[in-house]
Amino acid sequence: VKATLNFVLQKNPTLSYCLTGYDKVSEEDRKAGKYENPHIAFPVETTLDRLVVTKPGEQPPQLGGDVYEDPDAMATRKKG
Repeated sequence: VKATLNFVLQKNPTLSYCLTGYDKVSEEDRKAGKYENPHIAFPVETTLDRLVVTKPGEQPPQLGGDVYEDPDAMATRKKG
C-alpha cells in the first residue's frame, strides 16, 4: 500500500496520508497530541481531469459524453 501511495504522491504532490496513526507513537506524543490519525486525503479540484460548474438553470454535461472546461480555468485549477 505504501508503495502505491508513494507512486500516487509523485503524480499528485498534494496527496497527504498517514498509515500508522495513534498506535505507533510514544505515550508522551499521544498525550501531547503529536500524531496523525490514519488517513488518505487530497484536494479534489487539483486531482480531477475536468471540473465544470453549472449555474442554476443550466444543463449539466451528460455523463459519458465530452466535458468542456476552459483551458485557462483548467490550468489555474491544476496549479492549486
